[in-house]
Amino acid sequence: MEPLPDPQTPADRALHAIEATIGVILGRSIGPDENFFEAGLSSLDLVRLHEVGARQLTVEPPVTVMFAYPNLRALRRHLAGEGTVADVGGRTATASQVRRVGTARRELRKRNRSESEPQ
Repeated sequence: MEPLPDPQTPADRALHAIEATIGVILGRSIGPDENFFEAGLSSLDLVRLHEVGARQLTVEPPVTVMFAYPNLRALRRHLAGEGTVADVGGRTATASQVRRVGTARRELRKRNRSESEPQ
């Protein structure tokens, strides 16, 4: 993906900073659909990229965003508010669907803990 000449929105500025940092880390730019890990970035690199991008945003997203959206195109869509997450297991989910699954998992864990406690 070509670098943004003059980023206007916080999301554009975050993506511009992330792309520039990837170039510094890898010594090259990466394609819009190139997976961060397959390009040579490590988990620590993704945490660093999150920090770089978060400085440009008004609301800091969780660091897991960098793992859930594994390439520049997916990350750009997410930050632009299109709300799709990475293709996981051949399926694409919206951000609200992912939140519902997370809520359901937490509720299930809570119920399992309360049922396993001695009475």
